[in-house]
Amino acid sequence: MMLFALIWMLAPAGSAGADRGRKVPQVQGVGEEKKVSIDGPQVRMNDVRLQTAWKMDDVRVRQLALIEEMLELEVNDERYAQLLFRKAELLHERARYYTFSVGSTEDKAAELEQAGDKAGAAAERAKITQYQTQSKRAQRAAIGSYRQIIRDLPNYERMPEVLHALGQAWWEVGFKEAALDTYTRIIREFPDSSFVPDAWLSFGEYYFENQDLENAIKAYQKAATFTQSKVRPFAEYKLAWTYYNLNDFRAATERFEKVITLSQEAEKAGAASGRFSLGREARRDWVSAYSHYGKADTALETIQTLAPKDSRMMANRLADIWLGNGKDALAATLLDQLIAQAGDDPLLPSYYAKRIRSLLRQGDRSRLLAALDDMAQGLRAMGAAGEADRKRRKRSMAEADLGMRQVATRWHSDGSKVQSQEMLVDAAKVYDLYMDLMTESPHRHEMRFYQGELLFAYQDAVQLNRKGEFAADAALEMVRSYDELIAAEEAKGKGGDKEKLKERSKRMMEACSLYLEIAPNGEMAPVARYRIAESLYAQEKLDEALAAFLKIVDQAAGTDLGEVAADQVFDVLQAKKDWRGLLSQARTYAVDVRFNERPEFQARAAQIADQTNFKVLSLSMADLEPADVATGFLNYVRDNPNSDYADEAMFNAAVYWEKAGRNDYALEV
Repeated sequence: MMLFALIWMLAPAGSAGADRGRKVPQVQGVGEEKKVSIDGPQVRMNDVRLQTAWKMDDVRVRQLALIEEMLELEVNDERYAQLLFRKAELLHERARYYTFSVGSTEDKAAELEQAGDKAGAAAERAKITQYQTQSKRAQRAAIGSYRQIIRDLPNYERMPEVLHALGQAWWEVGFKEAALDTYTRIIREFPDSSFVPDAWLSFGEYYFENQDLENAIKAYQKAATFTQSKVRPFAEYKLAWTYYNLNDFRAATERFEKVITLSQEAEKAGAASGRFSLGREARRDWVSAYSHYGKADTALETIQTLAPKDSRMMANRLADIWLGNGKDALAATLLDQLIAQAGDDPLLPSYYAKRIRSLLRQGDRSRLLAALDDMAQGLRAMGAAGEADRKRRKRSMAEADLGMRQVATRWHSDGSKVQSQEMLVDAAKVYDLYMDLMTESPHRHEMRFYQGELLFAYQDAVQLNRKGEFAADAALEMVRSYDELIAAEEAKGKGGDKEKLKERSKRMMEACSLYLEIAPNGEMAPVARYRIAESLYAQEKLDEALAAFLKIVDQAAGTDLGEVAADQVFDVLQAKKDWRGLLSQARTYAVDVRFNERPEFQARAAQIADQTNFKVLSLSMADLEPADVATGFLNYVRDNPNSDYADEAMFNAAVYWEKAGRNDYALEV
């Protein structure tokens, strides 16, 4: 076959068939035999080719029918060849259309499955086999037409184009050796054709996929020599990846740089970018290659020279890679340069966060504290982000937030384990800094809890005690933290963790009791008492809960908390069935001047008093004679003529007069 002849052309003298000992990374999956694999870009040439598929299949069908009629009548070889070529192209396009239909149908089926529409998903999947069959049928017909031109009309002027199209068709159905045989004809028989670089590129793709990296280099180099070809940037790009897989990272960066330069030249010339931006991919991959050998002190300057518009993104990625590979010193040097030149760069918080991560792993707490102070100054000095930079700034701040949390909680945990006072003091400093900087963080309540826990639980380490200057603040932070943590869990509704809520409620009780012990008249004393009372009520310790709620009302009457506590007093007394107590409290709150600014509450209290008064009367007469009961209800109406229950009392009086045998009184009432 011509394929093997071309392989021989590419191979160096004396090396045909020899194992060249190429360096290719190996990976092994679970339950699989060891297989050899190579790193490579996500972009494949076939992906680009498949994007040319059209969706106007009905138009193609009409064109094909018309061409069939014209072929039956055509006698001129050149025109016949043109019609046959157009027929093959349309069939090829139909095959691609069905290939796309398979992919889009699979996506739609997956979406329906995820939405719970199993019947709809099954109906979509049933179409897939049909599309696959139609694609194969159209592809075979296209290949047949291409081959007919080559066999019957060898002098057709567009023969290189026909061979190229046939090679693509063979490649797409998986017969790559047949495709390469076709491309070999282009290279040998039509060396001046514009399709020669495409042919060499396809050889490169074949060798790359089959891990024959030395021959892949030769084929890609051949394709890249055609400087005016549209495939040259992709050939350079794949050549870079081939060097990368041979661990020749310097050669890889040189080739990635060529792709970047070609991309920049195309942009200047106003060339439209394709679906796959090779320039963008090459910038990312250049960083990967450079990370293997680059120097930190010159990295930023090198990147700025290569791609000034994208230099900060590339340098940030380089720092990420070095950190991921444990090259903390290199990353720190680069990050220092980025921070120094940042200005209003939206990635500035990200640079600080990476710097912190690097120093945290190195274990130098003094340097890390200094870096945190620098970060605090830098973040405070940042101006507001513009509309274009807002999302990047937000992501960058989230990274800084995470970095600070990691430092504080690591030192807190490690200091607790080894009882290191110095480490706990440093952790307390980071908590303070975090609370000062991250005012909008969703993790703030969690960090506040840890801060409060540290400040009180390790009071000796942070020079606190129950009578110390900051003891009340420490206990206050614990109360606030548990308050927010319980609220967050309760907000989940049925999805909340009951055991977690129970444990947090218990800890909240302890924190509130501790706070009240230290600061009985402090800022959060009413809230702490309310939480304790609420917990006692939930545990059905009604007498203790009542005493606690009454004390809160005395402390906070006229406030939202005081009103809520008063309502809880009513609830507890009802639960105790202490109707006289409820009547007394309701009457008291209804006229309490401290609630004068809350007329709705006073009206509600008066209504509860009226209702309870009627209930007390009814219960007190349960064992009396009917005539005495009737008299009691009439006395109620006389004493409470404006009561909402006056009519009901009159009706009850009539009923009981009737029971007493005094129908005349009943009729009168």
